[in-house]
Amino acid sequence: MRRMVAVAVMLGISAWAAAPALAQQESKDDLRKEVEALRKEVDQLKQEKEAAPAPAPAPQEERLMKLGDDSTILDILLRESSISGFVDVGVVWNLDRPDNITNGNLVEPGAPADGSVRAFDRRSRSFYLHNAQLNLSRAATKELITGYNVELSLGSDANIIAPGPSAAFPDTDYFDIQEANIQILAPIGNGLDIRVGKFATLAGGEVIESKDNFNYSRSLPFIFAIPFTHTGVRATYFVDTESKYSVSLGVNNGWDLIEDNNDAKTLEAQFFANPLPWLKFYANLYYGAEKPPGPNFGDDNGDKRMLVDLVLAVSNIPGLEKLSAYINLDIGEEEESSNVPTTGATPDDAEWLGFAVAAKYQLNDQWAIAGRFSMIDDEEAFRTGGFDPVGAEPLDGIEITEVTLTLEYRISKDTIARLEFRHDMCDEDIFLDHGSPDDSQSTLGAEFIITF
Repeated sequence: MRRMVAVAVMLGISAWAAAPALAQQESKDDLRKEVEALRKEVDQLKQEKEAAPAPAPAPQEERLMKLGDDSTILDILLRESSISGFVDVGVVWNLDRPDNITNGNLVEPGAPADGSVRAFDRRSRSFYLHNAQLNLSRAATKELITGYNVELSLGSDANIIAPGPSAAFPDTDYFDIQEANIQILAPIGNGLDIRVGKFATLAGGEVIESKDNFNYSRSLPFIFAIPFTHTGVRATYFVDTESKYSVSLGVNNGWDLIEDNNDAKTLEAQFFANPLPWLKFYANLYYGAEKPPGPNFGDDNGDKRMLVDLVLAVSNIPGLEKLSAYINLDIGEEEESSNVPTTGATPDDAEWLGFAVAAKYQLNDQWAIAGRFSMIDDEEAFRTGGFDPVGAEPLDGIEITEVTLTLEYRISKDTIARLEFRHDMCDEDIFLDHGSPDDSQSTLGAEFIITF
């Protein structure tokens, strides 16, 4: 009996001693379950946060109000601006070695006395710093409707675009503010793009920057048939949401003018169509008085100049993705004009016709070949200002053609080298072959371009 009581007492003491340990183990298990549940909640919150869409940007009005005490619209424009540019250098040899070392003997409007049928590469046996261009721009958006574009050009090309010393840099002929305009994207329909200031012309199959053309030299219509720049206001509206069709209207001071030379203005209009991904069409019209006042120039406000410019361009054609090409037609007319100021006699109306067709084929990532044919038929020799190289007598009309072949090699992503052969022909003996009049000339040119 005593033995049984002793065993019972011992079992009771053991159970009492083990109770805290069991309770502690149960407490740990409960804590572990709570921690695991909290971890699952945190993981779920993380997943929900990552899956949630980004907050919508603040509207324009709210954004402008929160600029801060030291911030302005200009601060935003500069912060969001892009900087780009290029350097374009070259050299040209006239294989006919004319005594006057010019590539032809025509004097284009505004050119110095050693002008030629060429503009940007007019002088033979010469190295060129064609263009060191710096571009600063900020495109307008629906959030910030104001933008701008500035293109500064330094080099011999600047002297062609804006002949003579500039007002800002009177000691040099080689600087030009090629473009400088303010952009406003008015919230009308799909957006009305308004540009105010100086901008490039709408006309032509080529542009001022050689890097964006197929060839090193420029076509005859680009030199003689169309303007380069305008100063005024231009509005462009895309009539569809996919930007396939647009119309542009503008008014400016005239052809290649910053300040107007008369009291009249020039109107410009463009219709653009991109009906297929590989096809683009441009129809441009310029109309207005371009003469300065004076007794030798007729009615400076009444005699109008008109230009119709048509461009058809193709690229990335299905099955011919490596081919790009364009056709350009220019028809121009100016009332009562001639190639020299009149002296009492009534001048004839001037008419000119320009045509160019060019193509470029990308052989591979580095090599490309390009070819071009262009012509200018200039009645009254008004746009070319043609003079006989021997007698210096004005020509009553002239027709010039050219054929150009260009081989292009892309040294790196941002560096281009070109080698070009060009042959110019004329219905008059305006060229010089070792000092003797001739109706043709051949030139060889090389160009190097680096972009940034």
